[in-house]
Amino acid sequence: MDCKKFLMKLTMKLLEKSPLRYSIVRNLSCLDPRNMTDKKKCLNKMNHILNSMIEAKHVDENVCDEILMEFEDYLDNVALKHSDFSEFSPENSRVDEFFYETMNTNKYRNLWKVVEMLLLLSHGQATVEKGFSINKKVEVENMKELSYVSQGLICDYINSTGDSIHNIKITNIMRTYVSNARQKYMKYLEDQKLLSSQNKKRKSLTSDEIQELKNKKRCLEKDIKALIRSADELAEKAEENNDVTSICKSNSLMRSAKAKEEKLLEITNAIEDLEKKIG
Repeated sequence: MDCKKFLMKLTMKLLEKSPLRYSIVRNLSCLDPRNMTDKKKCLNKMNHILNSMIEAKHVDENVCDEILMEFEDYLDNVALKHSDFSEFSPENSRVDEFFYETMNTNKYRNLWKVVEMLLLLSHGQATVEKGFSINKKVEVENMKELSYVSQGLICDYINSTGDSIHNIKITNIMRTYVSNARQKYMKYLEDQKLLSSQNKKRKSLTSDEIQELKNKKRCLEKDIKALIRSADELAEKAEENNDVTSICKSNSLMRSAKAKEEKLLEITNAIEDLEKKIG
């Protein structure tokens, strides 16, 4: 009894994580070339798929009828007339290549767009996750990004030759490259050292420039405050004594303060730009 409960819970968990709980996945069997002999069932499943894609806003509702018509035509004039469909072997052939050869035509252009999207569903993040797995295998303490990339490229190349180093052909170009590897590495280190030195020098110069601008900014802020204070005092004096001359002087000081405020804004923006450069 306990074993039965365990199997039931295990099955439920698998179904919970399985893509088969999605309607669109269950209906993808209509794209199995071996099932395309059953026209009615395939059309029904394609209709369900299109409804799901409309809900997900991957397909325009206005072209659904055209897609179904193209699919029906494809079943009648291609799938049902060629033995390649009933004899299709997933072990020996790729379904994407199979459909690319028979469906990727102007006649079935709308259908092919949908099929292309559906065939990509199963790929998911496999390539990315595989890359993480390779990184984990080649990981060494203190390894830098460039080393990860290089070793990843090496792993990819070995995999492309049949996952065996014995299948790799050693060429003269490879021998030459390896013999010069140490020299290139030392040159790379020298270049990095020079680049680091230049960056430090540039950062130092930028820091000095920022400090100079900040000093100017402080002086301008003091000048602006003094001008505004003097202008306010003259305005009050003019109001008390009805003095036109004081009003003119007050307005002149306010104009000067405004001009300095514009200059202050320019300096502030310049400081922000320089600070962004040095990070």
